Amino acid sequence: LDLGAKKVIVESGDEALAITYDKLILATGAAALGPKDIGMENPELANVFTIREEAPAMEMIQALEAGQDSDSKRHLVIVGGGYIGMETAAALSGWGYETTMVFPDDHLLARLFPDAIAEVFEAHLANRGIKVLNQTGVVGLVPSEADPSQVGGVKLKSGDVLPADFVVFGVGARINQALFKEAGLAPGEGRTGGVKVNGDFQTSDPDVFAIGDIAALHGLRRFEHVDFCRKSAQRAAAAIAAGPSGEGFPYLPYFYSRLFEYTDAPLVFQFYGDSDTSAGQRVETFGNIEPAAKGASLKMPLCGAAWVDKQGRLVGVMVVNGSQEQYERAKAAVADRPDFKENLVAEIVMG
Repeated sequence: LDLGAKKVIVESGDEALAITYDKLILATGAAALGPKDIGMENPELANVFTIREEAPAMEMIQALEAGQDSDSKRHLVIVGGGYIGMETAAALSGWGYETTMVFPDDHLLARLFPDAIAEVFEAHLANRGIKVLNQTGVVGLVPSEADPSQVGGVKLKSGDVLPADFVVFGVGARINQALFKEAGLAPGEGRTGGVKVNGDFQTSDPDVFAIGDIAALHGLRRFEHVDFCRKSAQRAAAAIAAGPSGEGFPYLPYFYSRLFEYTDAPLVFQFYGDSDTSAGQRVETFGNIEPAAKGASLKMPLCGAAWVDKQGRLVGVMVVNGSQEQYERAKAAVADRPDFKENLVAEIVMG
């Protein structure tokens, strides 16, 4: 990327092509971390997958479909307890594999779920036959005795080996930032990473825009979710087409997941706001948490959690298995940041 000449140099084999631009959008995204990236033993074994793009996902599906023809019990291990790991486990739970999730955190989706909500989700995964091994590290992959080119197990930090005919890694991603770092665009502050953008998603070069995972809004914060990718793209496109607005971008963080979506007992949540408990926030739960956490039934009752800042204001809400109307009410409430009081969120959600 040559900012002075306004050119992007594209390499293909031994050839290089210079493409000039008037306006440029950087949407380099992130690359999923695989076993080699995190120092696993034997990272090259077959039937080990990292999900980020369509082609690897299709390779995984084809391998799993072929594995269903086996007469013996087949084992699937998912390394990671975050968004990708949880959704992959749910999606593959009906394929007939003995499925185990392994991750070092205390509970599922540790960056977002409070303990009580994690208990609810873990109980319902267990009801679907998915085993959850938390606080457990994976250090390597073990070759199959029948075919040493294929995976046969995962080696735990304890030294134990879990049998695994297939392994899926969902251990996070690393943003692709080499292009703009080398070009000299202003980065996000501190550990934020990415490239600094204003409310119109312009970088320190006003003719270069950045969107999605790499965009550090005002240099302070990045949002790694499809909702932000879409909305940042819309704002950048509008700024290029009609000129920069010069206004801020009041983004309300949004996160959702739909597990077992096509069954008669889906498990769905939507979250709005800020969940950073390191800033002194406390978390309050509401709804039918206790019976839901026992996982006595696949049918999930309405429940959720609220995040309250040190000033006593509602700054985040998660609603589990609500209606679209209930999700919208929760979203509106967080945007207003009302003073928190007992039963506030339940009143808001239930109308």
